Amino acid sequence: MSGVEDFDTDSLGFKDDDRPDSGLYRACMAYYLHQDRLLWSRTQLLVALQAAVIAAGFTLRGQWGAPALMALGATLTVLILILMVIDQRARDLNLPLMDMLVDRLAPMQIKEELRSMGQKYVFRFTTTWFNRFPFIRGSRVIWLVMILFICIDVALAVLYAWPTHIFA
Repeated sequence: MSGVEDFDTDSLGFKDDDRPDSGLYRACMAYYLHQDRLLWSRTQLLVALQAAVIAAGFTLRGQWGAPALMALGATLTVLILILMVIDQRARDLNLPLMDMLVDRLAPMQIKEELRSMGQKYVFRFTTTWFNRFPFIRGSRVIWLVMILFICIDVALAVLYAWPTHIFA
């Protein structure tokens, strides 16, 4: 799954023969999909990391390693979140160029159908659900969950480091 071969512009009605910009669009889309996969891979890594850190911290509760492990988990989570921000920015870097290329490449019939449905671009569809709740986005939910994980890590590190804690 490298990206370029996965994305078939022919299914969208693009004609590679008479549209020289289609190769550039395919490369931009492949890059977008690659960066998006990286972002989701890092999300999965964070969930696995947090599951391991919380389980290991609970197992080591009452020992000196538990607070250190929880602090390490919070630190690694912050570092991976920074990488996720870089991935997200890199992913969205070519969106203006892709919008311009789609406008030039898409057949007029498809553009007219999309405009009649209230859509502007071929590759950026919005759903009715998203229009009703624009503040709820996948990236915001991920950020909320990851911030909660960091708070849990810090709270457990403090709890495990406390001289007399509930696990004694």
